[in-house]
Amino acid sequence: MVRHRDPNLTSCAPRTVAETRATARRTLQAPRTTSLLTAFPDLSVVVEATAADGDVVVVRWKAAGTHLGQGFGVQATGAPVAFRGMTWFVIRAGRFIEGWDAWNQGALVETLQEAARTSGLQ
Repeated sequence: MVRHRDPNLTSCAPRTVAETRATARRTLQAPRTTSLLTAFPDLSVVVEATAADGDVVVVRWKAAGTHLGQGFGVQATGAPVAFRGMTWFVIRAGRFIEGWDAWNQGALVETLQEAARTSGLQ
C-alpha cells in the first residue's frame, strides 16, 4: 500500500457521482505517479467504481500500459500489462488531504521480470 499526503493539492470537492469520478480520474493521473509513467508512458487509468461517505472517497480503478521505460528494477520489455487497485481519499474543504493506494505491485514486478527473462533481457 502506498500512502500519499499533500495538503497543497487542491480541487473542487466532488458533489455528485460524476464529479467524484472526474476528480478521481484527474488525481489518479497526477504527477505523483511519475515512476509508473516512466515505466509505462502510455498508462491509462479507468475508474470502475466510486463510493463516498462524508469526506472519504474510495475509487476502484484499472490500469493498462506497455512497459516501454526503465522501472521497477527492470529494463523496458515492451510487455503489455494490466492491473487493478483501489485508492482511498480524504477531502476536506475542497482539498485533497490524504490518499492511500492499494494494488499488487509485487505481481506487476514479477510479470515484468518474467517478460525480461523470456525476451533475454535478464
